[in-house]
Amino acid sequence: MTNEPLLGAERRFGDVDITNEPGHTGPAEVPGYQREVLIDDDYMIVLPLDHPLVEQNEVAVAQLAGEPMVDLAILGSPTGAVIDRATQAAGFIPNYVARADDHYGLFTNEGVVEV
Repeated sequence: MTNEPLLGAERRFGDVDITNEPGHTGPAEVPGYQREVLIDDDYMIVLPLDHPLVEQNEVAVAQLAGEPMVDLAILGSPTGAVIDRATQAAGFIPNYVARADDHYGLFTNEGVVEV
């Protein structure tokens, strides 16, 4: 089900609803639906090639304190909740230098937009 445009009595419910959930909350239970986990994603960071963290296989969240970041969940999302929780646990507030509520706004035909 994606952004169903019909309201009220005209609304039709899909047979499948694919959503994402933050891992730190309990699973969403929807009456009449069976829940099935499809995938558990890792989080990745995108850095300039000459950034000192590029050489590391893993980066601790605390290492991102002060780094310029792009907020892709300004209206709230499960992904944004995970980032908020992780940065709070690491003891910092993200240094957002750009905001968009859709990751497509950050890409061009040439690749990722620099911020």
